Amino acid sequence: MMRWNEFKTMVDQSTSVHQMVSEAYEKKVHENRHYIKTIGEVLLLTATQDVAQRGHREASIDGNANTGNFLQILQLVARHDEIVMKKIASAPKNAKYTGHQIQNDVIDVLGGLVRQSILDEVRDAEYFSIIVDETKDISKRK
Repeated sequence: MMRWNEFKTMVDQSTSVHQMVSEAYEKKVHENRHYIKTIGEVLLLTATQDVAQRGHREASIDGNANTGNFLQILQLVARHDEIVMKKIASAPKNAKYTGHQIQNDVIDVLGGLVRQSILDEVRDAEYFSIIVDETKDISKRK
């Protein structure tokens, strides 16, 4: 009887199991994209502000150690964003995308986007110039 009632409810609401599964899949994709976008934005913030991403000890055992700017900012965002909080709290350790290697990979992708944007501007411009400055090291070599 319970299954019959569920079937009648789905027919009355013009929905199906396939549609419900599809909606759940779309929601999961949206949440994952939101989470990855947030990670990218935090990395972009730290990179553009010349703030170090990593601290002395990223794996804080006692909760008092400085885990680094990236993780601290991500935790701050998580306090105000339910999707990010859920991903940080419940994702498997290898799927949190907070490790130093993934940080470097995301920064490489962001750097490629910036490079491509600059190249597009140069290609579209009729004229362009390059300003170069030199620096000397401690032994006074250029």
